[in-house]
Amino acid sequence: MQHGHRNLFTAIDKKEHNVKKRRIADRYTNTAVLQSNVQEQLRERAEAFVNACTRGTSADIYFYLHCYALDCVSAMAFHPYGTKSIDGGAESEMVRRLSYHNSRPALVLRHYFPFLKYLYGVVFRRNMKHSNMLFEYAWSSMNEASHSDFTLASRLLEHPEMGMPNMVAECLDHIGAGIDTTGDTLCFLMWELSQTRNDQKQKRLSEELQTYHPENGDKLESLPYLGAVIEESLRLWAPGTQSLPRYVPNDGRIIDGYHIPGGAIVSAQSFTLHRLDETVFPNSWGFCPERWLEENGNTERQRLMFAFGAGARTCIGKFLAISEMRQLLYAVYSKYRTSPAEDMHASMEMDDQLLTTRPKDMICKLKFTSLELESTES
Repeated sequence: MQHGHRNLFTAIDKKEHNVKKRRIADRYTNTAVLQSNVQEQLRERAEAFVNACTRGTSADIYFYLHCYALDCVSAMAFHPYGTKSIDGGAESEMVRRLSYHNSRPALVLRHYFPFLKYLYGVVFRRNMKHSNMLFEYAWSSMNEASHSDFTLASRLLEHPEMGMPNMVAECLDHIGAGIDTTGDTLCFLMWELSQTRNDQKQKRLSEELQTYHPENGDKLESLPYLGAVIEESLRLWAPGTQSLPRYVPNDGRIIDGYHIPGGAIVSAQSFTLHRLDETVFPNSWGFCPERWLEENGNTERQRLMFAFGAGARTCIGKFLAISEMRQLLYAVYSKYRTSPAEDMHASMEMDDQLLTTRPKDMICKLKFTSLELESTES
């Protein structure tokens, strides 16, 4: 529930969920996301990310990637009133409050021992996830006039029967779901690409990206190795690595030969599905984008991909997240090479949260080296 309001993500009833999804689904189709006006917003924020990361000798991409994710998803929700948190100011503070928290213990306590949750909130207040700034931003942005035609806000405002509180709650969930997910996946990916063992993979990606010329009608989504890199990052560091619970329908179901009674809660998680079967994913713990370029075995690989869930409750923001990743990787690796910064001493161990997994120390410092400068010097 978002401030007491049930929305797309929290609607358990199938009919209610379908009604809510139909209302806004057209905003998140691949065709809608690939519109030039949407892509321009993502491209501008990706360039702002690069500018921020190349001002000094190293940059903490964990912070800037979460800023990038917030800026992109808020543009999709409210443009022209999207955030510019990469540029600093109060909106960057919003990211610090949302993406540097330790809310999982409090959420567990609230579920099993409701009375202890409030004690935890008092004692460890700084570790809690603070969303008041985001609520105030969403409320004020929703009440602005003249939202762009492609936005979530413009679609919701066509349904005044929802009421403003429900509209704001819906937007809050979309924004909240789009920050840590995309930000963490990109962070793990860029860290992996920056390791010396992946020099050739990073080089191959850069060389392909340099062949992209949008003025000639080229499409980022048509670049095979870029697509393979993104697929592999989603396999290893999916936006939601934790279990996705579902209620079994009232009449029950047979799962792998076992009868599961109606009302039981079952779940699956991408982390296991993407690693368990090494006949489908050889060297399943390793970073190997090349596997996605092979036609042989592609059907089985796609069948086991669970990065965005599956079925009617597949993540509605899937195509937006993938498009954000394309634009960000193009902005970086078409012009720069990345490597671990000398002052990077933080742990990048995967640290489980409620639904997502983030770098343990929430710091990832990289050095950005200009490919043009390297070419000139050589």
